[in-house]
Order: sequence, then C-alpha cells, then structure tokens
Amino acid sequence: VDGNIWTDDNGAFVISFSVPLLPGGDNPVAVGNVEGSFMIEARISSVQPTSGWIGSEVVIAGDGFAAVEPINVNFGDTVGIAIGVTLADGEFHVGFQADDQEYGLKEIAINGSTSGSVAVADFELMKRIVPPSVTLISAYDEWESGILTVEATAEDPDGVISKVLFQ
Repeated sequence: VDGNIWTDDNGAFVISFSVPLLPGGDNPVAVGNVEGSFMIEARISSVQPTSGWIGSEVVIAGDGFAAVEPINVNFGDTVGIAIGVTLADGEFHVGFQADDQEYGLKEIAINGSTSGSVAVADFELMKRIVPPSVTLISAYDEWESGILTVEATAEDPDGVISKVLFQ
C-alpha cells in the first residue's frame, strides 16, 4: 500500500486496499509485524443471459476457486451439464445449453472438485410461446351462400392436436 498510515491514540487504524484475483481459500496479510488472514470465497460473478428458453446458450463466469481446479456445473435438475477447469488465479468461464426441464427459476451451481467450494446463481427458464402451426386439409366454397369453409389441423408446441374449422 502506498502512502502513510496513521493510527489513533490507541494504535488502531483502518486501511483499504484492492485485492487482486487470487485462488479461493485463506490468504495471509501482514501490516508491519502483525499478521492475519482473509478468506476468498467462491462466487459466480456473471450469468449471461439471466433468462432464456430450452436450448439457450448460457455463459457463466466467476472466481474464488482453487488454482487449476476441475469444476462441475449443475443446472436445475441436471447434474454435470458442463465441466471446466479454473485458471491459476481461481477464475473460470464455462458455458452450457439450457436443457429440457420444468419451466421456472433454476439454480446454477458450480462445484470445485478439489476445494469443495460451491457457488450458486439463478437462471429463469421460460416457456417459449410458439403459435400453433396450421395445415390445410381441404377448402371448399359455396359461392351462392358467400361462405368459404376451410378445414385444417393445428398442432401446438405442447403436442396437443386439435381439429379446427374456419368459416
């Protein structure tokens, strides 16, 4: 730390400093001949996007894991949807594709295989609204009455098939 540090009459002081990216765990710190430590905990710093549909590509970033540590990614009900390895400073970037499961808020959990560290974040798995597809079966008209009748089948995204009649 640059500059002077002043103490009060009791010798107490407060100092702020920036901690560089470091692997997770207990890290030493010393001021003069006084030594201590501080804990760096695993975290997810970014989930992009934070919501999407089945098939959406999700990219997660974070830090605070052990150096060059294998990590396992769980997504909602899916264990091991992706794997990765942290960098020497405990940082990671990993991606996966949101798989088919119940819609709603899903937990993303990153598990460090050697440190046992866990970091969690949320992702909203949304239901994609897709209009039904309509297939024409037949069309006939009655020009005398002015009515055009169209018969078709419609299939909605959830697989329910119904017969529709337009007049």
